[in-house]
Formats: sequence, C-alpha cells, structure tokens
Amino acid sequence: MVVGSIYIVPGDMSALDLLDVVISKILQSHRRILLAMDANSRNSLWDDMCIGIPHSRKSLQMGFRLEEIIMKHGLQIHNDGSATFRSGNNITAPDVTLSKDISDYGIVSWCVTDDDLRSPHECLVISIGDRVPVARMTVIDWPKFDWDKYTQVTKECLTSMHGKWLLQNECKLEDMVSDLCTGIRECVDKVASTRTITRFSKPWISRDIAEELNAMRKLKRKCRYRRSQANVREFNKARDKVVSLINKAEQEWWLNECEKLATMNERQKWKAINKLTNQQVSNKVQPIRKMDKGKICYMFDDKDIMFEMENHHIRKTSLNGGGGYSDITQDTKDLEEAARDGSANELMNGSISDTEIELGFNMAHVYLFSVSTAGLRPSSYCTEIFVFFF
Repeated sequence: MVVGSIYIVPGDMSALDLLDVVISKILQSHRRILLAMDANSRNSLWDDMCIGIPHSRKSLQMGFRLEEIIMKHGLQIHNDGSATFRSGNNITAPDVTLSKDISDYGIVSWCVTDDDLRSPHECLVISIGDRVPVARMTVIDWPKFDWDKYTQVTKECLTSMHGKWLLQNECKLEDMVSDLCTGIRECVDKVASTRTITRFSKPWISRDIAEELNAMRKLKRKCRYRRSQANVREFNKARDKVVSLINKAEQEWWLNECEKLATMNERQKWKAINKLTNQQVSNKVQPIRKMDKGKICYMFDDKDIMFEMENHHIRKTSLNGGGGYSDITQDTKDLEEAARDGSANELMNGSISDTEIELGFNMAHVYLFSVSTAGLRPSSYCTEIFVFFF
C-alpha cells in the first residue's frame, strides 16, 4: 500500500493537475493507496461548512477539481464533514483523507481527536482493521505538556543536528530523516509526562479517590468470600464514601471547566463545550450562526434551525419588487384543494414542454407524440405517450 502526505498551496490549480498525474502513475503499478492531504479545497463531500458559499470562490473551484480527480480514480473519502481547521472565526475542513481498496484489510474508521497540538489544524486519526481491545495503556499527558521547555530542548537538539550535517561531506536523505525523527522523539521523552489510562478513565478521578476505590474493591472481595453482616456493613460504608467523593469531584471538575470558558477563544470554547456536554467528535449536527441586530447568535433548537433553513432555501424575496415572503404553505393548500375537486385539470393534464423533457432526460432533441383515446366514460380518457430519442 502506498501512503502519501500532500500539501496543496491555496489557489494553485496546477498542483491539483499534477496530483491527478501522480495518482494515475501510482495506480498503474499499485492497487492500494492512502492519501492524507491539506488540499485547501472545499466541497460539500467533505466540508459541511461550505454549503451556501458562492461558487466563484477559488477554494470551491479547487474543490470541484479535486472532486473530478476523486471520481476519475474511484477514490474513497473518509471525512465525515467535521471541521479539521479552526482559526478564529474560520472553521473549515481542508484536510482530506482519500484511499483506494484499503477496506480489504478490515474496517476503516476516521475521526478528529481532541488533542491540542498548538496548530489550527485538528489531529486526525484513521484506523484500518479490527482494533484490539486494550485494558490499560500508557499515553503522553498532553494537557500538562510543557511547551516552553520543549521549545528550548528542540532548539538545542536541532542546532546540534544541523552542525553535524554540515560537517559531513554527503548526507543521505534517509539518514537525515531518521536523525530528525529520533531527535524529536528523544525531546518529547525528556519533557513529556505519561499516565496510564483505560477506556473508562475519568479526568476527575484523583489519586486519593483511586486509593479509596482500591480499598472498596478489597472489601468487596472480602464480602464475597464471607458474606457476614459486619463485612456487608463495612463494604456499604466504603461504597457510600466513594460515591460521595466521586460525585463531589465530578461537580468540582465541571464547575472549574465552566469557569475556564470565559478566558478561552472561540476554538477552545467549542471544544470545551462539546467535552462538558458529552458531545461525540463524529457528531455532524452543528448549530446555525446568524447575525441578529449586529450581534452573532447561535441556534440549537430544531424548530429554530428548520425556520432559518426555510427562510434561506424556500422563502425567497420576490424578484419583481414585491419585497415580501411568499406563503408557501397556503399556495400548497390551494393547489391541493384544486386538484381534489377536479376543477384544475389543466394543472394535471397540461402538455409537457421541450424544456421539461430536456431537464428530465438531459437530451438535446426529444420528440414527443401522444395519442388520446376517449370513449371509456364521458369524464375520463387515456393517453399513450411515445418518446423517441435521437
């Protein structure tokens, strides 16, 4: 399987043409391919936030070109519409993950993580194959990572590495990449602190609560082996104490996280809100933002979102200077009543125009012949339609 990392400069349409040529050459000798790219291209296939933007935007035009490349080579898009870039008020999904025939290895999953790596681009994780359940694992404690110390350590490491490369007569690219990866990994190991977590770990469980939990588990095992009244009483007392400590710690953690919202920027604020409200990362439902009397407001209720979407897509301002919204519901009811009482036969039995045929069949020349057969009943007739395509 060929794995590639790609960057497309904003507005560079020639780079997408070059990408088309490169993919064609790769697929001539390889069947499986996985591409992770910062395409700087927007399209509704992978970016839910670009719906409604004028097509004259260069990013949308690049998105249409990238869509042509995807369809041409039969590539699969793994993005689920979630934003992959957040910077101030700009929320887009320019990072596209594409593949071909990698589903043979198993289930392929794509997600956006909640790790803040000091970049406006989100951290993306793509998993291929069945995930082995891990009871415990040791990870880097990124929220407590000392970035200032990491900057100083990497500065010294890269300076030493650069001097080493200058002293060598010839440096192979593979050796330079290996030295760079090893150096960065060593810098992270010097600065980072680790923690052991499970899939059930909670951020408000402190060391004191963990010790109380272990003591409660010992009493539970003791009660299981010998279920006397004294053992049951001790276990219930320890359980009530642990429940009280956990509820108090969770409430304090929740309040502390809420107090941090006032000092966060928009990007950090929405991530914190999703975390506090137990929102899933793959949730595609996004609030609608609108300007109300010069202020930005957000709508979360389904009725409000539906009303705004109807205003945007259905209730259009009249082009002939009417200046108001047409009552779509009343017009629909009038047409329904006219159709039911049979007084609007011209609506149901009107002749089909050439324009309607061209729009329906996407044909330049369509000839329509109809033969009417009457006589079954005075108020009914039957029509046979013959359509010829040339």
